[in-house]
Amino acid sequence: MSADSAEEDFNSSLPPLWKFVSVEHKISGGGNVRFTCNYCGKSFPGSFVRVKSHLLKIGGTGIAKCTRVSSNDLVITQREQREFETRAAKVLPKEVPLPPSNSRTNSFSSSASTGTSMGTRLQARQDLDYEIARMFYSSGLAFSLAKNPYYIRSYTRAVNSKHLAGYVPPGLLEPLKTAWKGKGVSIVSDGWTDAQRRSLISFMAASEGGTMFLQAVNCEGEYKDKYFICNLLKEVILSVGPQNVVQVITDNAPNTQANAETYEECSWVTEVTGDVMAIENFIVNHPMRLSMFNANSQLKLFSLAETRFASSIIMLKRLKLIKQGLFNMLVSPNWANYREDNVQKSAFVKEKILNDLWWDKIDYIIALMEPIYEMLRKADTDKPCLHLVYDWWD
Repeated sequence: MSADSAEEDFNSSLPPLWKFVSVEHKISGGGNVRFTCNYCGKSFPGSFVRVKSHLLKIGGTGIAKCTRVSSNDLVITQREQREFETRAAKVLPKEVPLPPSNSRTNSFSSSASTGTSMGTRLQARQDLDYEIARMFYSSGLAFSLAKNPYYIRSYTRAVNSKHLAGYVPPGLLEPLKTAWKGKGVSIVSDGWTDAQRRSLISFMAASEGGTMFLQAVNCEGEYKDKYFICNLLKEVILSVGPQNVVQVITDNAPNTQANAETYEECSWVTEVTGDVMAIENFIVNHPMRLSMFNANSQLKLFSLAETRFASSIIMLKRLKLIKQGLFNMLVSPNWANYREDNVQKSAFVKEKILNDLWWDKIDYIIALMEPIYEMLRKADTDKPCLHLVYDWWD
């Protein structure tokens, strides 16, 4: 093939409108270039869509129509562009629909054992091939699976056996799902990054029968705030069944912690822990108030990082131990002298400390979480400890 013929073939593969413009240079981002119209001499940035709109005088595309293209030139360029688009459409890959499903493949005929005609056998083979192809296409399976000897052996045994009429593939996960209704299930979630640096969130269901993978959500390009995490958890809970879910276990990331605020049923828990933090900061951040507290309590206040294990439970348990010291601080003479320093916060602290219902909420949270906290604390070791659970239980 000569150089001229090769260049001619290359040019024929491009839209003909490119020959009416001069490309100056490539612009970063897709197929954008800076081109100059050979008719009017104006320069524009953009892709072929803008070239076509400019030369063929197509409005509404964000580029001015060429004023130097005559009526005859416009007719010629339109005809050449239509012919090119017609040729390009002929070489595009055609959409081939999946083979139709045949209801005859879902049941076995009693006459199959006595023999069938050659045409019926060929039709049955073709129907089976269609169903196998549908399985590969619909699930996106790799075609290399067809070379797997166990895959071939499974179909060979199913076809040659006389005792598998009405056979249904086993659902090995169904017994595990059935146990959720009686024993309950825990939803476990964690985020990670794969080898392609894609942000993924995995969800698993853990129960007495074992752990089952539910799904992995590709969060690439998503803003993973508390509302996004909440919606994902709600979808998983609905798929498992809200009546079966005992608890949701996540990591300690800030957006996951803030996710608890979106559940109105649990808002009172976060309000109580927030009140405790406000009381602690009110006392610790003022030297005289801290001095008054230390004079009325033998135990000290301490702050825990949110990443510390069970930091909220530890903080509530310590608050219960210093309850009497807080009462004594409020009735001490010095409290009246320094409460004017911040009247609003002082009133808030006094109202919470003297509120019996507020302390009842703290007692309820501690009583609910104490067995879980003790179990996790003792099991947090590198050594096997499951055999010690029975001793701890007593």
